[in-house]
Amino acid sequence: MVRPKQRPDRILKAEFDKREEKRQYWPALMGDAQGNIKVTDRPMFVHVRIGSDEVPGQAYNNCLPNRWNLPCIVGYAAEDPTLFQVISERACYIGYPGAEDYMAPRVPSHHETHEWGNGLGGDDAVYVHVRQYRPLRVGKDDSGEFVVRIEGGSHYYAGAFYDLADQTVDLTADQPAGTQGLYVLIYLDASGAASSRNGTAIASAAMLDLTADCPVTVAGERALAAVRLYGWQTEIDDVNDIVDLREASTIAQITDLLKQLALVAAEFDFLLSRHVVEG
Repeated sequence: MVRPKQRPDRILKAEFDKREEKRQYWPALMGDAQGNIKVTDRPMFVHVRIGSDEVPGQAYNNCLPNRWNLPCIVGYAAEDPTLFQVISERACYIGYPGAEDYMAPRVPSHHETHEWGNGLGGDDAVYVHVRQYRPLRVGKDDSGEFVVRIEGGSHYYAGAFYDLADQTVDLTADQPAGTQGLYVLIYLDASGAASSRNGTAIASAAMLDLTADCPVTVAGERALAAVRLYGWQTEIDDVNDIVDLREASTIAQITDLLKQLALVAAEFDFLLSRHVVEG
């Protein structure tokens, strides 16, 4: 009986399977029992607790965030059989509600690559836009097409601090008709309550100008954003229809404070000079 010839690729695979050394892997939790994660003086190495007995050890980690108690797999990878390392995340629950929140994508801790001028990388620096800063941010709210949400944050006025929760303002009734357009100022009053003030509607929304058409604040108010409304609008566009004014408002507040300090200093100088002259 003549045996059929084997395919060369199958022969090659069979030979490799015979020679390939079987790798060993173990379940582990990241970090030691004291809550430490990074190993001192060993860059890229983390503490791990291995197996059901949580035997302490150290492993190279370039694939997962450095997060304490993160379930992971440790062992020796085929591409580097001498290096004990973190291989992957481990999909499991570790005995308490919310443990699924500890799962993470295969991205190691890498904040240095996003930091400008730190001397450690910075090759992927993140240039943050003011709209990404969350405290007191004005954005589109899901409760309505023309509802904006002011996210919570800290507010200071007249010597008092206010810790503000999220607030919403409904601008549905402010939408102009036809081709008209206007700006609505979203602001905080002295006590931190969110409110709005309409500018004058102009005939063509395409001609809206922030400097000319946006309402201004009065004493005690803090500008947060200008929202553009126009007649054919079906909902507020969070990206294109909201102009962030928090930075400008903060600069204006600082300028006013400096003016007040200058007046106080001038008054103090005047009183001091009279005291010196008059004895």
